[in-house]
Amino acid sequence: MAQPINPPAKSDMTWPLALSFAFAVLIAWNATFIYLAVSNADPVDPSYELEPR
Repeated sequence: MAQPINPPAKSDMTWPLALSFAFAVLIAWNATFIYLAVSNADPVDPSYELEPR
C-alpha cells in the first residue's frame, strides 16, 4: 500500500505569503494608476461647466 506524500513543513506558509505578496502588488499597482489619473487629470472646458442643463 502506498504511503501518502507529506509536503515539507515550510510549504505550509508559502502559499499564504505568496498570496499576500500578490495582493500587495495589486493594491500598489492600482494605487499608482489612481494617483496618475487624479494628479494628471485634464482640465474641464469652462464652457462645459457654465452651460445650463
